[in-house]
Amino acid sequence: AVMESAVFSAHHPVRGPILKAYVKLKPGLLSQLNTDRSDYDREAARDRLARELREHLLRVTDSYKVPHDIEFLDALPRTPAGHLNRAAILRHRKPTDT
Repeated sequence: AVMESAVFSAHHPVRGPILKAYVKLKPGLLSQLNTDRSDYDREAARDRLARELREHLLRVTDSYKVPHDIEFLDALPRTPAGHLNRAAILRHRKPTDT
């Protein structure tokens, strides 16, 4: 389901530093999550997908490497040279509240 991703350290008000992943899904998957269903249904679908991704990562890697928070993006911003634009991703950050 994942086309590309980037993981950064983020500050959580209670837990302190955590890992936060920004994920671009394969074409069509994010639009399935962004249907005209209710906000509750969209959030539930995103939460379910994030939970499935975390469970997969726990099976294939060490637990300290698994992001605590996963945010889905339409695209990961790039520089003119085609590199990942970390500054743009960090500006896009939503507050971490979980």
